Amino acid sequence: MKISVMSLFRNSEETIHSCLERLEKLENFTNASFEYFFYENDSTDRTLDILKTWMISKVGNVFSEKLNAPKFGSVTSEQRVQLMAYYRNKLLNSFKPLDSDFTVIFDSDVIFQEDIINKYLTYFSQDVAMLTPNIKQNIKCKMCNCGKDSYYDSWALIDRLGNFCMTWSHNPFYHQEDRDRWENGVPVQVYTAFGGFCIVKSQYLNQCNWAVNKGTCEHWGLCHSLNNYGKILAIPDIETSVHIPQSVISGIKASSINNLINFQRDKMNG
Repeated sequence: MKISVMSLFRNSEETIHSCLERLEKLENFTNASFEYFFYENDSTDRTLDILKTWMISKVGNVFSEKLNAPKFGSVTSEQRVQLMAYYRNKLLNSFKPLDSDFTVIFDSDVIFQEDIINKYLTYFSQDVAMLTPNIKQNIKCKMCNCGKDSYYDSWALIDRLGNFCMTWSHNPFYHQEDRDRWENGVPVQVYTAFGGFCIVKSQYLNQCNWAVNKGTCEHWGLCHSLNNYGKILAIPDIETSVHIPQSVISGIKASSINNLINFQRDKMNG
């Protein structure tokens, strides 16, 4: 079995070593050959040098560009997803066609366990194109005050009926059947998802690209194409996580939280 691994980096010197250590553990724990394809742009620190040094003993390549692209803190969300789609497509199209069995696409700040690929493989079948995790954030669920960490990547998550999913909830689904499956640890078929660490059948990824229309998430376009080849499943028992800085959490207005939670509760109970 062969696995391709893809990720993006920019000014990641403070976190890149822990990311690469997680990849080393992942590789050592998985009975497969690995190749790595990384994209870096506009770093002003040692990110590119660190990636190139790490890749000396690996199969794959680092694609680097100097674009003078704006940093995400200074762009609108629409500009951000356009840039993300460009970066991801630039990386993918630079190394197509992938001849691996599966491709892992992950965000470099996502925390994952060394056995995640082995867990994923138990859920693949002939009719499945892509698997995504239950990605948690250090913000507690505000829908039911259960004390559980909430699902992070809610913008990318659209259920199989076309419903946008919940934010700041440990169970992000509205449809009761999907909610029950999620609570019981059973995979949920969705229309789009990412979760910061997905795995895709490479033969299908070779036929697809990220795409952005006004007001959309870049992963919606990729998943729209992947649905032509098989199911996309969100797996509640496969967990990843991200850490949101307290300064960011503190900056979220209470009124914004309350308005969204009330909207979501009305929709769920409607």
